Amino acid sequence: MSAVYLCDDVRAVRDMLEDLLTPEATRRAIAVQLAERAERLHAGHARGQRGAIVLISNWHPDWLGADAARIRAGDFSLADAQQTVAREYGYPGWQAVTALGEAAPQATFETAVDALLGGDYAGLTQMLHRDPDLVRTRSRFGHRAGLLHYAAANGVETHRQCVPSSLPRLVALLREHGADPESPAEIYGGSTPLALLESSAHPAAAGVSAQALAAMRASAE
Repeated sequence: MSAVYLCDDVRAVRDMLEDLLTPEATRRAIAVQLAERAERLHAGHARGQRGAIVLISNWHPDWLGADAARIRAGDFSLADAQQTVAREYGYPGWQAVTALGEAAPQATFETAVDALLGGDYAGLTQMLHRDPDLVRTRSRFGHRAGLLHYAAANGVETHRQCVPSSLPRLVALLREHGADPESPAEIYGGSTPLALLESSAHPAAAGVSAQALAAMRASAE
């Protein structure tokens, strides 16, 4: 396991959602999970929590980039919270979430994402050996991100935008197993892992951006 970089905004989101991010909670039906997160976000806005402000300013179409004072002063309904959460997870609106019914995340893939973002190189290696198709598997959330997209810490699930110090080694591992740096996901209108990593602030702040990019590019040559 390696140290993991978390910026203050991501940490605030994690703190607000803490009990909703346990392995048990994150394996339930997608619509159930996102409904709980929308309720938590709605309550967080009412309390003026930093984590709520971060999510709203990043994902609600009417408050994109807005400052904290404006967001705290604004009317923010449960429907607004639902719209915010839907967009964070790659859905156009809440109706698309409710239409999912009992659909749940793919447990093995979610475990691999957790290993990746936790810097568990040995654990991720074992998972890839047991299931080589993991590098081509996509999230069942609306953004359809693969493991290499999550490695970029950009545009996907705010609480997961963290950077293990071993990111370059983990990126190289994924590439060695066939992960494609040019395969787009439904992020910012269709973004590749390489483009996301090139523009991501978190790996840069963690001091591993250049090495991670080199690992992504070198293994493709």
